[in-house]
Amino acid sequence: MEKFEVLVIGGGFKAVAAAWGQAKAGKKVALVEVAPKIGGFLSPIHWDGYWIDKGPQFFDNFEPQDVDLINDMIGADIMEDIGFEYGSYMSGSLNSDFAIPDWQSKGDDFAMAAFQGLIETRLTSDAPREFETFDDVLAWDGGPVLLPLLRQMTKKFVGCQAEDLSPKASTMVTYLGRKKLFGQELSLDLKKSPALDALLAAQKVTVGEPRANLYPRGSSLETVRVALEAALERAGVTVLTETVLTAFDVPAGVARGEGVEIEFDRVFFGTDIRATETLLTGGKSIDERTHVVPEIFHCYVVPADSVARPYYVVDYDPAHVSTRITNFCNYMGCVDDQGLGVICVEEPVEIGSERWNDPGSAADDIYGEALETGSVTAETYVKTKSFKVPVTYKIPLVGIEERIDAFRDQVTQSCGDRAIIPDAYGLTRKSAIDDLRTLGMIG
Repeated sequence: MEKFEVLVIGGGFKAVAAAWGQAKAGKKVALVEVAPKIGGFLSPIHWDGYWIDKGPQFFDNFEPQDVDLINDMIGADIMEDIGFEYGSYMSGSLNSDFAIPDWQSKGDDFAMAAFQGLIETRLTSDAPREFETFDDVLAWDGGPVLLPLLRQMTKKFVGCQAEDLSPKASTMVTYLGRKKLFGQELSLDLKKSPALDALLAAQKVTVGEPRANLYPRGSSLETVRVALEAALERAGVTVLTETVLTAFDVPAGVARGEGVEIEFDRVFFGTDIRATETLLTGGKSIDERTHVVPEIFHCYVVPADSVARPYYVVDYDPAHVSTRITNFCNYMGCVDDQGLGVICVEEPVEIGSERWNDPGSAADDIYGEALETGSVTAETYVKTKSFKVPVTYKIPLVGIEERIDAFRDQVTQSCGDRAIIPDAYGLTRKSAIDDLRTLGMIG
């Protein structure tokens, strides 16, 4: 039985970065992953010669120190800053400058009423110390005018009523925060007031702190995945894929599975916290307080010059079932020698439904929605394929906080500091890096 100073469970970005960071610090590290290869959501779909990410998978909002870290990990010649090019569709118009809802598109009278409602809600009452549900968040965030529409968006994007969701769901949607209500000039003028700055959105004119949106240069995330494999090898990490550990005696520092036994000093659980709870206790209390969003990814090969500028467009039209259109040919370098590229339209669908069982049946209707948004102008596509993705987002339900806290307390009492469990609510790769620094897993 080989002994390691650090055992890392999982093969997604957070687990890989943790293993690499500990190995760079001189620790003897093993990483165990159940899949045939590392990568998780970094593993794109390969279809008809095209690499297709599972949605827009950027390394976004990276600070200079984060850029240095990722370059040190995988090499400085792989990633480039592609900038922020996101759009939204609402009220029959495409806004190529914002991914948030363009409430101004609903008319000046509506925008002014929404603004007055926000002023009344935000500036004339005390902020609640703690929100009980996501619906409470929506009421505070949107005020009385926007609240019904925010509830409608929640049902469309998440498939749940807002009152059933935990306030922690706030990090997983695109329609909260500063509001696009007025034109650029008026918005900038109003934002001179610190109180109104927190309410209103405007295009960025100057950026006080540099932030990067990284993506592999002229390639797909498969390039990053392969580079991460090489990074682990260079750092001396022992990688065990297709390996299932079923029993953990953390106080004794032993993990076992079929045909494998590993001894360790500390173990880092880079898996989702729901899987971590099951691994350590056999329980599913956190999973029971989670709503999973399955989606169909409708992929279309189209002339690349017919695709709109934004990397992706969020579709807020309540009459559309589509939620996001990703224009891969704009940043992946996937345009072939015939000038064709790929767009992908996401559709949340309930598993077992008629739509789920026959995903390609709606391909024409979904493409029609993409046409309406202005994301693509070609009247017909060259070819299409619809992929079922059973798990895209794991949305926290009301009561999940108490169950996560109870599980963490249980682990601390039984394992001390030998078991390391990262933040349960982080969604982005930036949040993963920040959390790993806080935990001391990376420098």
